[in-house]
Amino acid sequence: MKVSLARWCHELFGPKWGIDEFCDVAKKVGADGIELAPTSEWATTRNAGLKMPLALLDFGPNTPPFSIGWNSDMHHAKVAAETLRLIAECAASQGLCNNVIAFSGMTIPGQSISRSRSNCVRGMMSTGVIKAAETAGVSLSFEPLNDKIDMAWRGHPGFEATTFEYVNEISRGAQSQRLGGLFDIYHRQLMEGDIANGIRDNSETINYFHVAGIGPKIPRGELNVGPQELSWRGIGQLIRNEMPEDTWVGIEYIPTEGRDYIDDLQAAVDMLRGN
Repeated sequence: MKVSLARWCHELFGPKWGIDEFCDVAKKVGADGIELAPTSEWATTRNAGLKMPLALLDFGPNTPPFSIGWNSDMHHAKVAAETLRLIAECAASQGLCNNVIAFSGMTIPGQSISRSRSNCVRGMMSTGVIKAAETAGVSLSFEPLNDKIDMAWRGHPGFEATTFEYVNEISRGAQSQRLGGLFDIYHRQLMEGDIANGIRDNSETINYFHVAGIGPKIPRGELNVGPQELSWRGIGQLIRNEMPEDTWVGIEYIPTEGRDYIDDLQAAVDMLRGN
């Protein structure tokens, strides 16, 4: 298992660390990388001796990366252009980054889910994204989210891909080993539960993990705060047992104001690794 820290969480919330300080924190807690940072910060990450395992889509200010996706024909050109840019950046990074995130986008009124899935497959194939990923040796990590929690960055009401089966259908349609699924345990627990069997049953499609605390008081909070619905040490052991050794697990919780941010990240890394 390789452990990464999601950049955006601690840039927008909590300590609001800059990239240099965040790299220092990542090394201090024993993380292997930083993820979901803009390409302008990749050189700093490399110089710190860290990886950037998951590339962040950038559609401009005030456009969250999950808000537009492959399920709509009208978005294919824009999503393809940004995805192809990141694939090229990954290819040029000499192993710094090897995964690009992907999303369905929000539900299209009047469009069936089967049509949406076929649009995803057709869009990624017709625009050359799948071929480019295969040629570059870069993987696409398609992430389903939760639409239950109506709190900013904790849930996404109206988002379409909310089950991992959505990802499996796209993977079967594209028939490419470079298209897999990002199994975000926070979102999967909210939407489907049965996490252990979910990981085992989908291990051939999963190519990335995210984790965040799941409890009644702090949705998407720290892994070590308050009652948790899942045992994170147990989850870490399960991933180590069921998945390849180089599988990345991104810690992607929203920090609670006023806590010891470094201690909480250290606790999360230690729990996942069984320390």
